[in-house]
Parts: sequence; structure tokens; C-alpha cells
Amino acid sequence: MVSAPLAFAGGLVPLKQVMFLTILGGALLASAIALFLQADKMTPRAVPKPLLLALSGGVGLLAGLSGIGGGIFMAPVLHLIRWAEPRRIAAFASLYILINSAAGLLGQILKSGAHSLAEPALQYGLLLGAVLVGGQCGSLFGMRYLSPRLLRVLTASLVGYAALRLLWQAHGPV
Repeated sequence: MVSAPLAFAGGLVPLKQVMFLTILGGALLASAIALFLQADKMTPRAVPKPLLLALSGGVGLLAGLSGIGGGIFMAPVLHLIRWAEPRRIAAFASLYILINSAAGLLGQILKSGAHSLAEPALQYGLLLGAVLVGGQCGSLFGMRYLSPRLLRVLTASLVGYAALRLLWQAHGPV
């Protein structure tokens, strides 16, 4: 997997807050647009391995720079290129997020020192637990009660809203 080394490298790059918010907000906005553009029905097709490696590496670097796992960027791209059926893409994105998060976090630790992460880890430990429980509940609810199309539109709307808030925070009124 080429994404993890590039996520690690991205985690090492020091960014000013405005640049960080711009990269994250712009990437999330692109992801939201890609989610809105996805077709309801798709037939998987063969995608050349060099293209997959390039996409994975680029998203891995973006994940490391932005400090998130990258699945929110990679999954819409995989849907757009019709790499596989939605359940397989979702499963892949989960593993992708885990691996890239670990690699990017390691880069962040090496960049700023382990001591700089101790206080936030203690402070946000309960929040992490809530996120894990909420994610599982949301996944179960989404799989059982929401249509794939509605779930995609809701996700795109939420991601787009978050992107616009980040861009507004970075640049204020345009």
C-alpha cells in the first residue's frame, strides 16, 4: 500500500492553520461534490493498477497533511471510477482509514513529540469512545433503515457543510 508511507510523510509536514484548514476544507468539499455526482447504480469495472496506486498515494499524502484517515477522500473516488460494489468500497475505506491514521499519527508524533499528544489524548479520550460507539450505531442504522442514495446524499451534505465551515474559518467572507 503506497498510501501509508505518504500519509506518514504528510504528517511530518508543518502547516500553518490557514493552510491546514484550506487543504482540509478544499479536500472535503471535493469529496462532497464527488459524493453528489455518484450514480445510484453502478457496475464495477477494471481499473488499471498504476491509476489505483497513484490515487492511493495522493490520497495518503492528503490524509497525512490533513490529519485524517483519508477514507472520506478515497471512497468517493473509488465510487466515481467504479472500482467495486459499494459494500466492498466501504470495507476497504475502513481499513484504509485505520492504516493511514496510524501512519499520519506517527508522523505527527515525530514532528511535534509524543509529549504534545499526551494532554489531548487524555482530554479527548471519552470523545474518542463516543465517536466509536456513534460510528457503529450510525453504520448499523444506515445499513438497515436508509437507502444507499439517501445515505450518500446525507453524507455529502454533512461533509459539504463541514468543508464550507472550515473554508470560512480559514478565509472569512469571500
